[in-house]
Amino acid sequence: MKLDIPEVCYASLIPGQSRAINGKFGDSNVGRNGDAIYIDLNLRIFAVADGPERNPSASSNFLRRLKKGLEDSTPTQEGLCEQNSGEFEGAVEMLIKIATDISLNTDYHNATTFSAFVLAPSENGKSGSDGGKGGGVDAAILHTGDSMIFKISESRGEIVRLSKTNHFLIGRAPRLFQTENIVVCEQDVILLCTDGINDLARSGGFSTEKFLKDEVVGLGPSGILEKIESLAEDTKIRLDDIGVVSFAVGGAIFQSKQSMGGTESGVILEDAGG
Repeated sequence: MKLDIPEVCYASLIPGQSRAINGKFGDSNVGRNGDAIYIDLNLRIFAVADGPERNPSASSNFLRRLKKGLEDSTPTQEGLCEQNSGEFEGAVEMLIKIATDISLNTDYHNATTFSAFVLAPSENGKSGSDGGKGGGVDAAILHTGDSMIFKISESRGEIVRLSKTNHFLIGRAPRLFQTENIVVCEQDVILLCTDGINDLARSGGFSTEKFLKDEVVGLGPSGILEKIESLAEDTKIRLDDIGVVSFAVGGAIFQSKQSMGGTESGVILEDAGG
């Protein structure tokens, strides 16, 4: 299950090998891929979520409610499209409230991770993350759980984990664990992935950061996805599902001025729909 927007964004749900589980709580999707992806290029929102094996539809249920919350909040949509940094940060605060309110109204058995990266619509005149090379772009991280967000500076051959792994989950915590405003560079590539990537790294005896630095830095958004899919297919150990989104910051900003395949309010990739 994939979404490819050439030169901009590439996403995939890579199936793992599920354990046999006696399903509970009425989820008819037990055994399906419990990861889900939400991408809205018009608002420049990129997110992954990872539901539990006993209730794999929890991830897509949350992302659908988040998408609906955004559709119902015109001020949030308008603020995310403002050129002014203050307006953008205010809209991010509204987005955080939408996600938090959904979490507080999510029952225990529908818990899921949630990691999102949100881009402002244009350069802000600040220094970028690449030592001043390229314009700076305001961005924000919304994160809870053990999915991950990485920033790749390809000109330097560097990868940095932006998210902090934690035990908070949607439906089981009073707030998102990490909400942070940052500045990135137009030349940066952003990678979001669920924790199945850790299994893939361990299959080669590496930490996740070293694995990604050795295997995907320098490949660009499409090459990153192709490499992870290829390695997952060839591995001999049991892998968890892997949800992957990779995108170019500059490409996402340019593409946001156009409709994403005619889908004004974004798309959700899911295998275990609620």
